[in-house]
Amino acid sequence: MKLRLMMTDFELISEKIPKAKRLKKVSKYDELIDKFIVSGLKTARVQPKENIRSSTIAAGIKNRIDMKGLKHKIDVVVRSGKVYLKKLSKN
Repeated sequence: MKLRLMMTDFELISEKIPKAKRLKKVSKYDELIDKFIVSGLKTARVQPKENIRSSTIAAGIKNRIDMKGLKHKIDVVVRSGKVYLKKLSKN
């Protein structure tokens, strides 16, 4: 049974709150990191398609590397305004 209460500017309708949909947290850097891992490359330069500062890109990639637990596998290096990914040795 729906109950409607009329007011001057609003209307209250008796209704259950729908369950929240959980969004999957995915970063634009996840695909980049995954491709680098399987690529077989030891180092690679990250070339953005948009005009984004290298420090912003490096910080975003480092954050995702930390969240994925890959700190011991991949390093992010910034040289001359360019961002590089480097696979760390398995020693």
